[in-house]
Amino acid sequence: MAKEYIESVLGLLGEGISFAEVKKGLEKTLQNRSHTKLLPTIWRGVLRELQASRRFDVATVYVTSKEAKQELEKEINAALKLLGATEAETVKTDETLVGGHLVTFKGKQVDASYKSMLLDVYQKAKN
Repeated sequence: MAKEYIESVLGLLGEGISFAEVKKGLEKTLQNRSHTKLLPTIWRGVLRELQASRRFDVATVYVTSKEAKQELEKEINAALKLLGATEAETVKTDETLVGGHLVTFKGKQVDASYKSMLLDVYQKAKN
């Protein structure tokens, strides 16, 4: 039952209705239906969904070091453009990449890391 309330709240917020109005309406509805105990579960679910969608819409660049990002700026910008992002909101270092870069945005990725290239060569040689 909480799932339906969560979907309704997200839908109303998505339509541009103010948070205050949605909150007031939800509390009134829950009170009328004697479901007030669901309120914390509903808000946790709404928060979880909003956080998940936010992470999904953020372009993230993984590089081996901050210096590598500067060296690979041109390639990283091309990857961001390919994925439809204007710029990377998050830059993270991942030394396991060995070299190169990895760019993620909206569930898609451009993997130009040496790690993936080496694994690819290994898999081809193994088979």
